[in-house]
Amino acid sequence: QAETINGDDAAIEKEIDEDVPVILLVDRGKWMVSVPHYYVVYGYDPESRVFIVNTGDDDGVEMAFKRLDSEWEKMNRLMLIVKK
Repeated sequence: QAETINGDDAAIEKEIDEDVPVILLVDRGKWMVSVPHYYVVYGYDPESRVFIVNTGDDDGVEMAFKRLDSEWEKMNRLMLIVKK
């Protein structure tokens, strides 16, 4: 079962708490150039407020929500949730 929603940090944490990684549509572009890309978020550390992300280039990247959101909000915070 797949579902797309417009999420936030709490929605990411909820899915990860249920052992469901989420796929985020992000825009890695600058200025007027859009560069759509996907990140897989599969963990987080509530104390340091970072998410553990596979960026496609690197795995295990600790990314602060503010940085993640700067790329994610450009794509209306769209997230894909896939469950068995």
